[in-house]
Amino acid sequence: QLETIFQPFEQVNDPQRRLGGAGLGLAISRQFVRLMSSDIHVTSQIGVGSTFWFELEVPVIETGMTALPERFVTGYAGPRKKVLVVDDVAENRAMAVDMVSQLGFAVVEAVNGFDALVKARARRPDWILMDLVMPGLDGLEATRRLRQLPGLGEVPIIVMSASVSGSDEQKSLAAGANAFLPKPIDLDQLLTQIAALLKLSWTDDYEPQAALSEEDKEVRPLVVPPQQDMERLRHLARSGNMRDIVQWAGRVAELDERYRPFADQLRLLAKGYQSKAILTLVERYLES
Repeated sequence: QLETIFQPFEQVNDPQRRLGGAGLGLAISRQFVRLMSSDIHVTSQIGVGSTFWFELEVPVIETGMTALPERFVTGYAGPRKKVLVVDDVAENRAMAVDMVSQLGFAVVEAVNGFDALVKARARRPDWILMDLVMPGLDGLEATRRLRQLPGLGEVPIIVMSASVSGSDEQKSLAAGANAFLPKPIDLDQLLTQIAALLKLSWTDDYEPQAALSEEDKEVRPLVVPPQQDMERLRHLARSGNMRDIVQWAGRVAELDERYRPFADQLRLLAKGYQSKAILTLVERYLES
């Protein structure tokens, strides 16, 4: 089955477990790697685990200045609001919870559609982030039932799904959802939908920098803080706390102007919740 798993829409797993995803990840990844004149390899031992790897020959370049993000949203004006996050896959749910909690929302979690109905009745969320594909009671039926519950008929519901077919979006809206977002969730799209549905004004802690001089616009190597500070950053990256990473970047930028380009790049990565990219960046500098 080591070749089967690289075929589109193929999955191999314990039949007692629900399979997540569409079975396209490895197929697409192999195509990308083969376009770069390499291939993905795999070894596997039943009951122990699998190892996937690839090797690429690429040129070494210096990391230069990156376009600064316009803003980094850290909250919203007004009273704190509550969101119900519904997803049966723990990893996906944790990512969504991390994203909305760092925007300032109080978070209630539900592990499936039935759990969502119970939590919605008990906790009365201000809005709901609902996964579409779930066992038992899926997102469509859960949305329909939520619309029939007293006091929940008008609560904004954003449905999310790994499928981006137009029919899924149409079905979600017909079931009573207010908006539909494909996975992985694009933060800017989520911010736009939340602001419109809840009539929120976002706040941020990032002030746009003054216009760069011609000298500043030149590509130049990044200067990083001392090892002790970088070790702290690595810890933050492993925990995936984007807000703390932004605060760390702001602190080191104030310590020495030479660190500002590195801090700006961190802000840009944190804005997109790119924790793995941040960890890779940090470990590369620590190793060197």
